[in-house]
Amino acid sequence: MQARLLFLDYLKSEFFPKLISLGFAGTENTYRRVHGEVISMVQFQEHRAGDRCCINLGLHLKFLPASWARHSLSIEKLTAADCEFQWRLNPPHKHDYWWRYHRWFHSPVRCAAHMLKTYLDYGETVFEHYRSVDDFAGLFTPEDFQSGAWRSASHGIRPQRGALTMARIYLHLGRHDQARAFAQAGIGQISPTTALAADYHDILKAA
Repeated sequence: MQARLLFLDYLKSEFFPKLISLGFAGTENTYRRVHGEVISMVQFQEHRAGDRCCINLGLHLKFLPASWARHSLSIEKLTAADCEFQWRLNPPHKHDYWWRYHRWFHSPVRCAAHMLKTYLDYGETVFEHYRSVDDFAGLFTPEDFQSGAWRSASHGIRPQRGALTMARIYLHLGRHDQARAFAQAGIGQISPTTALAADYHDILKAA
C-alpha cells in the first residue's frame, strides 16, 4: 500500500504537471490535448490487483467517429479506447507493459520516473509526428490493406476499419481519388453484410 501511494504521488507531483506543460488538460487519470483537428490522449489504467498501472495512448481526428461507432464523441467524453489510433505505451522490446509500484531493486519513485521517461521517449515523440491531418495521410497505402502489411504498424488501428479511416481522412482533405482507392481496398476485405460495408459505400458515393 505504501509503495502504491508513493508511486501515485510521483504521478501527481511530476508526471501530470509535465503533461500539462506539454499542452494537455485533464483530471483524474485522463489527459487530452487538442492541436487543430488532432486529439492526443494519455490515459492511466490501474491493474485490478492494485499493484501496477499502464498508460494507454490514443490519436484521433475531430471529424472521425468513435472507433466503435458511426458518430463522433465530444472531446470531453473521448477516451483512449474511443480513438481510431490507440496503443499501449511500452518500453523498447516490451509488449503489454505494466509498471509495478515496487520492484525489489527499484523504489516506487524510481519505477514511476521510468514510466515518465518512457512516455517522453516513446509516447510524446510519436505524438509529435502527428500534428495535422496531413501527417496521417502517408501512414498507409491502399496496397498495405490489400497485402496485410498494415498489421505490422504500431498505431493500434482496428482490423477492418483501417482502410475506412484512411478513406475518411483523404475525403476530408478533398483528395477523392485516394479516398476511393482506400475504400475499394477495404471493401474487398470485409463481408458485404457487415455494418462497415455501408460506411465504405458512403465513402465511394461521396468521393
